[in-house]
Amino acid sequence: MRSARLLHDQELTRKSFEVGDVNAAQLEELARVRANREAQYDQEEARLLRAVTSTPVQTLRNLMIQWAKTMDDERAPTEPDTDRSWFQMSRTFGAYLATNGLFTPEDADRFEAIMHRAILVPAPDDTRKRSERQAETLLDVMSGETRTDAHIDVRVDFDVLAGAQPDLIDSLCETDPGGPVGRSMLETLLCDCHIGRVLMRGPSQVIDVGTQTRTVPAATRRALVMRDRHCRYPGCSRPHRMCDAHHIVAWEAGGPTNLDNLVLLCRRHHVHVHRKRLVITLEPSGTVGFRAPP
Repeated sequence: MRSARLLHDQELTRKSFEVGDVNAAQLEELARVRANREAQYDQEEARLLRAVTSTPVQTLRNLMIQWAKTMDDERAPTEPDTDRSWFQMSRTFGAYLATNGLFTPEDADRFEAIMHRAILVPAPDDTRKRSERQAETLLDVMSGETRTDAHIDVRVDFDVLAGAQPDLIDSLCETDPGGPVGRSMLETLLCDCHIGRVLMRGPSQVIDVGTQTRTVPAATRRALVMRDRHCRYPGCSRPHRMCDAHHIVAWEAGGPTNLDNLVLLCRRHHVHVHRKRLVITLEPSGTVGFRAPP
């Protein structure tokens, strides 16, 4: 149905399909990504068709996801947040705890990274299922008995990092193993993390591996916690241990990593600030202001 609707609505796509420039598999990917982005597809149709016809089948899905992430970032300032993780839990009649949830790709990367780093290699006499050991690990992480930081590899081209619109075919902006991410999520990840650079020439030649540096040193983080205590977004009081250190002037734009350029934000509001491109001001009195971009 999606493909049929796409052919009915988009003349250029229909002509490309009729002459054989776009095959059925490519058409299905185009229809899938257009489903909730009809206005963006109409504006980008010619560019998308050029990219699709030049892309191998095995990388076509990533190409479409990357385009969708880029479009979502561009429309985020004027549209409400809809792509959110959710989690439910309830007690059964036998007092067991039943859980159910769905995480966004970005949150899934973070969750998996924490679990993979925390889960232990089973002892020779440990015959439990992996799912049973994962339940134990999750309880350990939640109780604080296992302290671990998430480690997520991000592959990104320098031009994308500098703010340029990514080339649909050749550029990279993705996490490993999660896949393509939007620029707003990349900016969120860069705010409070360890960074180790690996410079590449082409897709396979490594030309330099830099040392890992911490963008927010431990001493600065402690001072930030003492000042802010909790998320500074209006009306939010999530405690500091659940917050990221957000650079008011972006780190990749030259913003310093010091107390005057940092503010605590919980993950939900951290993502929200980057998606909406909100402008933050920190007054000498300690008051934090948030406003829409000019």
